Amino acid sequence: MRGFTLVEVLVALVLFSLGVIALMSAQSTTLRTQAALEGQTLATIVAENRLVEVLGDIRPPDLGVARGNEVIGGVEYEWRQNVSAAGVVDVVRVDISVSRRGDPREIAAISGFRGAR
Repeated sequence: MRGFTLVEVLVALVLFSLGVIALMSAQSTTLRTQAALEGQTLATIVAENRLVEVLGDIRPPDLGVARGNEVIGGVEYEWRQNVSAAGVVDVVRVDISVSRRGDPREIAAISGFRGAR
């Protein structure tokens, strides 16, 4: 008679199971990474949108800190805008940072310069 012994079948099953576990772990890691990248991308869009609003406004921004909220992709983000002197006459620096609502960790940040008048 030819065939596999019980030990050979059990070893093959263990190896197959290890392979499946490794693939499931890789899948889980990929999903977590994708979700984090999606959040970071949306936060970057919020920051860029806010900076475009400030740079494109006819009126110069007030020096100091301003805060606001924006919903994008069904997620609410908080932005923080800091306008400060740039060290050049009639130029201000605009720093925008974005975090998820209720989470103090910064996800995205962007800076730009514009005329103060």
